[in-house]
Amino acid sequence: MATSSLTQNPTRIPNIVCALCGSRMRLVMMETEDSQASKVTFDCICGHVYELSRQALGNLAQDSSDRW
Repeated sequence: MATSSLTQNPTRIPNIVCALCGSRMRLVMMETEDSQASKVTFDCICGHVYELSRQALGNLAQDSSDRW
């Protein structure tokens, strides 16, 4: 998984890049629970599915480094 900090994203949802094919993944589902353990799901056109917690998503959204 990789994200790009080069594009502006006012929603604070990072651009997730598929680890298998390199395409940009799309947000499929965000659980409505306010818990930090609730899951956010992304999928790709190649069929790869990626899930992470809201806390991890928040950490990625705040990371402004180019390491992703």
